[in-house]
Amino acid sequence: MGWLFQQRPGGWRVLPVPRILFFKQVRSMLVSINRQWCKGCGVCVAFCPKQALRLDEDEKATWTAEKCIGCGMCERYCPDLAIELQDDKSKEAQA
Repeated sequence: MGWLFQQRPGGWRVLPVPRILFFKQVRSMLVSINRQWCKGCGVCVAFCPKQALRLDEDEKATWTAEKCIGCGMCERYCPDLAIELQDDKSKEAQA
């Protein structure tokens, strides 16, 4: 088990993270970000173990497919429910 530390206004938040998420591809996923719901808080960016998410110039989350391991941490911890993971059917068809 690994640990993820997130600084918050009231202090530090410590969450357990399965260690496997830091090393290998979990599954092929497409990340869908609803830009109208995204408030730009950066929680998804902080929880992504591979830095596949970042905030763009509009302070909205953007996703980089090459870095994503499909762990689902961004979807799980997004307070605005702006992130949805979907199975990547195109990669499954190639296999």
